[in-house]
Amino acid sequence: MGYRTGALTDSQALEALAGAVPGGHYSTALITGPGRLPWLAVVSRGSPSTEAAVNVLEGWYWAWGERVAPVADPAAAAAAVTGLLRPAPAGVTVHE
Repeated sequence: MGYRTGALTDSQALEALAGAVPGGHYSTALITGPGRLPWLAVVSRGSPSTEAAVNVLEGWYWAWGERVAPVADPAAAAAAVTGLLRPAPAGVTVHE
């Protein structure tokens, strides 16, 4: 779709982000489709019901539109995504 400028396609940039996410604790899936913005689903293996969706424009963005990190820094984006998906410490109650 060409939403982002630079040397990588959107899918290649998302694959770079997937490569920066630690595979032992998280799984990733690149979601694409005709006429749709590709995005990366990241799921915590310890809490499969917890998922983060990230897409790429001129940077990494959460599905709700907030910027995660610059597109040139997939490691920072991976740290933000895994930080969001990290389970709460034992004894901490999370309210939704």
